[in-house]
Amino acid sequence: MNGKEKRPRKRRTLWPYLLFALLGIGLALAVTLQTGPKQDEGLAWDTFKAEQIKALRYESPKVKVHLTRLSTTYGWLDFTEQGKATQTFLVGSRGKTLWFNLSPLWASKVLGEASGLKLSDYGLAAPQKSLHIELTSAPTRELSIGGRGFQSSDFFVLDRQKQAVFLWNRQTLDLLERAPEQLSLSKPEFLNPDGLNKIVLLIDGKMRTMTREAKEWQEAGKHVFAEDVFLKWLDKVSKAPADGFSMAAPANGQLLFSMILEGENAFQIRFMFDQPSARYWISFGDDKPILFLNPKTFGPLYEEFVKGKFAMNK
Repeated sequence: MNGKEKRPRKRRTLWPYLLFALLGIGLALAVTLQTGPKQDEGLAWDTFKAEQIKALRYESPKVKVHLTRLSTTYGWLDFTEQGKATQTFLVGSRGKTLWFNLSPLWASKVLGEASGLKLSDYGLAAPQKSLHIELTSAPTRELSIGGRGFQSSDFFVLDRQKQAVFLWNRQTLDLLERAPEQLSLSKPEFLNPDGLNKIVLLIDGKMRTMTREAKEWQEAGKHVFAEDVFLKWLDKVSKAPADGFSMAAPANGQLLFSMILEGENAFQIRFMFDQPSARYWISFGDDKPILFLNPKTFGPLYEEFVKGKFAMNK
């Protein structure tokens, strides 16, 4: 051994390295979470409940929008594009995004009081866009909308009541500017039994009434199972695609059957059919637009309805 004693090698202790590695991962994760997008960035400059919103009125050089809210889910919307006739349609579940954006009014940045700012720098000296939020138990909110942010796609907004300027998320305005594509009901989801408490079916002078209490359907004092063919049929129709709204109904409409629906909203509707054009539609009343149903999908469903004799009282 060349006269030298061979010393045993010391084992390296790994736990300090593992500890530093874990600390490094933890710090990296913390930095990632802190620098990532935050839902609570900014400030709520005005707070009210979505249920308090009664109506909206939005105007820009291109479009005029008037939305009368019926509930958290539904509302009637008039949309007028420059040089074109007004379109009226029912806003459905996609409108929840709109109510969420408005309650509360959330600023991504607070610019300060209008008196201390040069409004022309923000496109607010002579704004061409405006939004009025009519509330049931509070003054109408009036917002003047200016230009886009300097390093953002959001809009500068002047709150007329507070006389302050904020940077506001553009999503709300995008929804209103493109309301027919973004908000219009694309299927008759109001027929879904899950959102109803009462269903009255009227056909050929006969009536069938179903009510729901404590999540259980009943008819004439008897329990109705969720597998009931009529409830399942309604569910299928509520998911079938629609062909859009129109203020003009075909001339030779034939009444197929009527329904009264009560839930978050109350609707009295009629299912109609025009033989010459082979078109089906739902009528909401003489002063409301009709909702055309896709004949390829609703045609077979109506045949199923006829064969099922859903209106026959037992």
